[in-house]
Amino acid sequence: WFVGYTPDLVTAVWVGYPEGRREMDDVDGRPVTGGSIPAEIWASFMRAALGDSEAVDFERPEGLRNASVCAETGQIATEWCTETLRGLFLSGATPAPCATHAGPETVVVPELIGLTKERAVAELAALDLTAQLSEEEVRGVAAGIVARQDPVTGTELEPGSAVRVTVSTGVRPPQQPRAVFSVSPAEPLAGQPVSFDAAGSSATGQIVRFVWEFGDGASAEGVQTTHTFTAPGDYDVILWVTDTFGQTTSSARRIVAR
Repeated sequence: WFVGYTPDLVTAVWVGYPEGRREMDDVDGRPVTGGSIPAEIWASFMRAALGDSEAVDFERPEGLRNASVCAETGQIATEWCTETLRGLFLSGATPAPCATHAGPETVVVPELIGLTKERAVAELAALDLTAQLSEEEVRGVAAGIVARQDPVTGTELEPGSAVRVTVSTGVRPPQQPRAVFSVSPAEPLAGQPVSFDAAGSSATGQIVRFVWEFGDGASAEGVQTTHTFTAPGDYDVILWVTDTFGQTTSSARRIVAR
């Protein structure tokens, strides 16, 4: 069977065997479904029945309202639903508020120790957390670098919570460490592993930490590392080095992956 309608006319078509319920596997060489012969009969009839009628649009009846609903549950969206859709409902029959997202979800406090103050504040802001900053001389930690955090990494907090961040005002030695790195191949292809080597970096004492940021959200540690850019584009690769005095400096280079 097939049923279809316009604002003026509703028509239903049924085909089958009056004497009993039998499958229509072979009618003129083809099986019959609602969208085959019944739909063809419906279209032929409707063209003839409405041939002289003026086309009109459907009018929205009274008693309906639009509402934003949670894409996951189908219930009325709350401020904590991450994906929503627009739905049309009878005025007296709208769903209940979403029970799955009835309150804020928790976020996990990230590792901040060793980051610059600016980077730590940015990472907290991206998680809808705020930074309560204080400065203190911390031996072995360079100025401007986070030395302590409270609560510790991995703690679950509600969005909007504050994290106490202590930034070192440590005394710098006369000479900053020097961050230098090479890239091979210099013009990589997307999907091709790229080698990064920071062996040319130097410091008054000794470099104790090498941290790489690849411009696509990925990072790594070590004097030498490899990374694959999955899509073509321009990527600002940053090498951070920290020496035995706790000083941290960086070097950046733009890599174009084709």
